[in-house]
Amino acid sequence: MNKRLLSTACILVVFTTGMTAQDVSVQDKLIDVFLNKTITAGTELENVHFLDDIAVTRGQSMLLASSDAIYNIGYGAFTSCKMADKELSAFNILNDKIYFAAQSTLYRLNAGDKAKKVMELPFNPHRMWGGSEVLYAFASDTNRNSLYAIEPNKGECTKIFKAESPIVGVGEFGECLMILCEDDFYEFHVRKGEYIKLPYNRRALGKLCSMTIDTRTGTIYLSAENGVFRIYEKQVQKICGDTGTLFFDADGLLVFNAQSPYILRLANELLYPDEKVIIQIR
Repeated sequence: MNKRLLSTACILVVFTTGMTAQDVSVQDKLIDVFLNKTITAGTELENVHFLDDIAVTRGQSMLLASSDAIYNIGYGAFTSCKMADKELSAFNILNDKIYFAAQSTLYRLNAGDKAKKVMELPFNPHRMWGGSEVLYAFASDTNRNSLYAIEPNKGECTKIFKAESPIVGVGEFGECLMILCEDDFYEFHVRKGEYIKLPYNRRALGKLCSMTIDTRTGTIYLSAENGVFRIYEKQVQKICGDTGTLFFDADGLLVFNAQSPYILRLANELLYPDEKVIIQIR
């Protein structure tokens, strides 16, 4: 696949039906539901205000966080690790290790759920994403929306990108970073320090919310105000009407909505819908 397909080709939009993933019958075996109001009713999770981040461990455990705890979510069950003396603002996984930020301090969660201070940061992270070698963190400082690369083992932190609107998704894609903002989409070549602003149909998608990448196929998944979309083979295809933070794993695409809250996994069969109506976007 051409790694620069968005900057070198016209973008097509393929619209499927207007249903949400939650409308699909569980009997269809296309949707796994890990979290919703029915599941959380009467439990510790019922009134939790989750952060927007979601991560998946190598053992396929899903992790969520609130301002005072990290949660391990499974089928109809969960465990929690309380951080009573810390106020979490973001978390994610790097090299199978869980990192979280409490104000401007970065911690690592060690065995036995013990939090170990790693380093002080020159900013307060709002969101975090795990890369192959570094953590990426977004912060809004002095009216700037900045992206930082954090190397916890070296105790180093570098500002690498500035954006005009809040950063909501970061993914490594070959030698580039794909950076999704609420109002913009960038392809950023880190070593060269060069970027391209990528075109997208703002009217069709609405405000952008999240991004994840299937590096095996080169497929980019976006969630936006008007649903979940995938970018593949020079087309943007609408998958469903839900929205939230995305995470791709071997079993499909996770959609996490922190406000509702719910976690859905869309099976691979849903990620490649039949193409019915094609509208070319200029």
